[in-house]
Amino acid sequence: MSNNSRANSSRQGNAASAVFSPCSPERIITIYVGVGEERRSWAVHAAYFASASPVLKAKFEERISMDNPSGPGKIMVRHNNIKMERESPKIFNMLRTWVYAVAFGGKGSVPKIEEKEPDPDVQEVKVEEGAPKAPELPGGAVTTASPRDIMELYVLAKKLEIIGLKNAAVDAIFTYYHGPDAIFSVAEQPNPQSRQPDGRKPKMRKVRRCPNLHDVEYVFKNTTKAHKIRSLLIVTALFYVFFKRQSRSLPSEWEEVMGNKNEIGYEMIKTIATWNWAMGDNVPMMKIRNACEFHDAHEHGVTGPCGSIRISGENSLR
Repeated sequence: MSNNSRANSSRQGNAASAVFSPCSPERIITIYVGVGEERRSWAVHAAYFASASPVLKAKFEERISMDNPSGPGKIMVRHNNIKMERESPKIFNMLRTWVYAVAFGGKGSVPKIEEKEPDPDVQEVKVEEGAPKAPELPGGAVTTASPRDIMELYVLAKKLEIIGLKNAAVDAIFTYYHGPDAIFSVAEQPNPQSRQPDGRKPKMRKVRRCPNLHDVEYVFKNTTKAHKIRSLLIVTALFYVFFKRQSRSLPSEWEEVMGNKNEIGYEMIKTIATWNWAMGDNVPMMKIRNACEFHDAHEHGVTGPCGSIRISGENSLR
């Protein structure tokens, strides 16, 4: 064989190896999510998803043995599709969007949590004339989600071991319940006439937002004590208990959930015990720690502050 022939053969072999390597940029995997009429499929780049998730990477590189029709022995065949029948197509699509955003150099974010209907416990505050208006946003409406959607996204990210997405989900939950858009009283807003960073009118909330305990129960069933999202949800529920509720009773689902299983109730009592309140003393002002405190881990060994939201003080609770 001539040197040119060897060179051509080598180049062809290298090209074939690159194209058919388990997670090469050219490789496309079809992922089927859900079952029945709700089932959907996405053709995705294996390299991007393998980079985000070690679980998917292992699945993409898994090989199966089958009989070799041309002779004795076995041949190895890679998966060209993956089934995720137990997952929600809606939630997986959020994950897919996040993976591609990160792959193309973005930070990666999750849909913002918003109420589906106007909240009767929110009062719009009048804004003075001349206040800046919200900038026009290209591309139409911003995608939104419910608190439960983001909790399910966290659980899916946990299953696939995507640390960055888990943290993004925690940040979204933290922002919804404790961020600047959830204004609880005029006292917590220095200038009630100013607009929010995105230009919208500020809101004055009569009572704090409270996570639905059925959603909290879902998170407890799908996580362990090592997952700090549990602490975030427990503290958030307790803030609702201790802040003024305008003589309102606790939400009806509290009895439904805590009457069936006492783990959530126990975590609430245990959390209160760590606050070191004493009989006869006034209950101190309660402030929540930085969102980053509720991340399970940070990517690439990062240990410094990773959240932009800071509602903290000397007596911050978690």
